Amino acid sequence: MSNFEERIIELEKIRKRKKIIVVIIPLLIILLFVLIKLFFIKPEPTCFDGVKNGREEGIDCGGPCLACGIKYAAPIEVVQTKIIPETINTSEVLVQIKNSNLEYGVKFRYSITLYSAFGEKIKTISDYDYILPFSTKYLLAQKIDISTDKINRAEVNFEYNISDWFYSPRKTSDLFTVVDKRLRKMEPNEAGFLELISQIKNNTNQDFSEVDIIILLFSKTGQIINAAKTKTFNLGAYDTRTFGYVWQLAFPELNNLDYFHIEILTDALE
Repeated sequence: MSNFEERIIELEKIRKRKKIIVVIIPLLIILLFVLIKLFFIKPEPTCFDGVKNGREEGIDCGGPCLACGIKYAAPIEVVQTKIIPETINTSEVLVQIKNSNLEYGVKFRYSITLYSAFGEKIKTISDYDYILPFSTKYLLAQKIDISTDKINRAEVNFEYNISDWFYSPRKTSDLFTVVDKRLRKMEPNEAGFLELISQIKNNTNQDFSEVDIIILLFSKTGQIINAAKTKTFNLGAYDTRTFGYVWQLAFPELNNLDYFHIEILTDALE
């Protein structure tokens, strides 16, 4: 091989090396910028990065993000469900629920689905309600046109969104006191079978336009044999109000009623 050919080959090698260097240098510069960004320039904190940063009070919650008590809220629990004969041909369903969250209550839609002993869906009842923080309460579905012996079980479901949660400094037991409960069987010439008279006291400095009242009646053996619901309106701060309720129809266990065992549960939305 002549010196001229060797020189041509050497120049070709140099040209290829230059082309490789021209390609590699921009790639190295890009890689350097990426590394600088990763190790020296921290991304702005967000409410969805899985890290407690910025002004957050917890992981992706509090401060500029959704309140931690809502983001990590425990769901509403069903404590117990009871199917009660209201008359010979009608029933009522009493559902005790619990909210274990300390600071946040929730407004919700609920449905109660009734099933037969064969697992067949008989009926679904839906309504709206609420529960305050760290509270228990009862939901009551009345005047269900199915006799109790045809209902085997009741299934309860809740629907609510993030926007349905609300902060409250009070739980249900803080709001009211019920005293002087008097239950009597009505005379034949009176319109009704049973009458309850009681008093409710507002323990807060807030006026309530509407107060929900659930009444539980018990048998002589301590079983719930009837439930009723009513309301009282415009209860002022620290006021005491007398209210009453009349059972227009006799319920099946009326003769087994314990006239001194009565529970009255009250609730109101601030």
